[in-house]
Amino acid sequence: MLRNLFFMIGAHKTASTHFQRSMVANADVLAPYDVSIVPPVPIGTNLFPIKNLLRDKVDAKLLQAAGERFLETHGKDAKSIMLMNENIPGTLGANMLLAGDQLYKFGPKRLKRLLTLFPGHHHVIGLAIRNPATFVVSAWQEHLKGQQFHSFDDYVKGINLNALSWVNYIERMRDAVETDLPFVVWRYEDYAEVRNQIVELFAAPEAAEKITWLEETSNQGLSANALDFLKAVGLVNKKNRADAMEMFPRGPDAPPYSPFTVNQTAELTALYNEQWSIIQRMPGVHALTV
Repeated sequence: MLRNLFFMIGAHKTASTHFQRSMVANADVLAPYDVSIVPPVPIGTNLFPIKNLLRDKVDAKLLQAAGERFLETHGKDAKSIMLMNENIPGTLGANMLLAGDQLYKFGPKRLKRLLTLFPGHHHVIGLAIRNPATFVVSAWQEHLKGQQFHSFDDYVKGINLNALSWVNYIERMRDAVETDLPFVVWRYEDYAEVRNQIVELFAAPEAAEKITWLEETSNQGLSANALDFLKAVGLVNKKNRADAMEMFPRGPDAPPYSPFTVNQTAELTALYNEQWSIIQRMPGVHALTV
C-alpha cells in the first residue's frame, strides 16, 4: 500500500518533545482521518538498530522488508503515518551536532539511509530551526544530562559559531535525497503560531482544529549560579540538576545563562534572520510562516 510518510526530524531543542507528546495524546483524534502516529521510542529502539546494524551489508530487499514490517506494526492500515524522532539526523554530541562547523554533519547520510527502508512511498521531511544564539546553549545544557560537567567552551571548542548555517544544513540534506522530496521548515520561535499548519500537512484542516495541545512545560535553561553549582558537583544527574534549579532558580536577577555578549547575540540573530529569508525562497522548501 502506498502511504504518505511524514518524518519529523527535529531539530533538537525546537519544542519537538511538546509536539511529539501532543500528537501521541491526540492519536485517537487523528485516527478517523486515516492518520497514525509513531512516537520516538519505536523508531529509536526498533528501527535505528536495524539500520545501523545492517547498513550496506545486506541485500536492499531485506532492508525494505524490515521497513515495511515496521510500518505494518506501528502504522497499522493508516494511509498517512507520522514518524517522529529528532535523533534521525544525529545526537547532541558535539562531534555530531557541530562537527566541522556544520550542523548535523552526518545528517544527510543518516536521512538517506533511513529513506531507503521505505521505497515507493510518498515522503515529506519536516524540520524546525532555531536561532544559534539560544540553540547551541540549549543543546549543550541538554547534552550535560547524565554526564560529567563540561563547559560550554569545551562543547563548542574549535567551532566557528558564525559559520553554522541552517541553509547549508537543508541544502546538504536535500542533496542527499531525491531532489523533488518536499521539505517543510519552520522556526522554533514561531512554533506556537504554526503548529496547526504542521498538522494540516498530514491531516485535514478540520483535524488540526480538533487537536488539544498539551500545556507547554518549558525545559528552562539554567541560571549561571545553577551551572556553577553543577560544575562544582561534577555529575549532572537528574537529582543534581533538580537541586541546582531549586537552589538557584531563574528570575529577574538571575536570567538564563548565556555565554554571548549583547553584540555577539545580535550578530548571531542577524545571521539567523538572513538564513530564514533565504530558506523561504529555496526551491523544494515549504516554509511555514506566521
